[in-house]
Amino acid sequence: MIRDNYAKDLKKILDVRKRAGKLSDLERGVLLYSVVAKDDDTAKRILEFPAKVFSLFDVKGLEKYGLKVPERFSLEKFAYSPKMLTESIEYAQKYVPFEVVEKRYIWGSPTSCIEKLEKWIKAGVNYFVIVAFVSEKYREDQYKLWGKCILPYMREQYA
Repeated sequence: MIRDNYAKDLKKILDVRKRAGKLSDLERGVLLYSVVAKDDDTAKRILEFPAKVFSLFDVKGLEKYGLKVPERFSLEKFAYSPKMLTESIEYAQKYVPFEVVEKRYIWGSPTSCIEKLEKWIKAGVNYFVIVAFVSEKYREDQYKLWGKCILPYMREQYA
């Protein structure tokens, strides 16, 4: 899982810094895409399609989950055309399971999102850059839920 890799990689970095005599703390952050909704089912419905397609371009990342994705879909090789776009959408919908891509996002109800953020904090993250992974249609709702439910909780617990 990406979060587990973060914790392992952070430990390696901190060990190297310690051996090099750099004892000052390191700013530890992560950029995460997010979909927050009133409940988990609604968030999943909003996230599933774009997350599968977006994740398809990370061929090497999907290989870590046992998925063999043709190189032509990788970000480095992808040649935009209407045909390739259609092929990538069809491939992602058919072969990329949500159980793989869901681990790459902060998504769900405000409570679910908080639980996922807390796991990242336990992995060593100090700062988050959160990108609302939604179309314009859902963006205002995202900001309201973050502002009313998630951010106040995080400030109270971690400020």
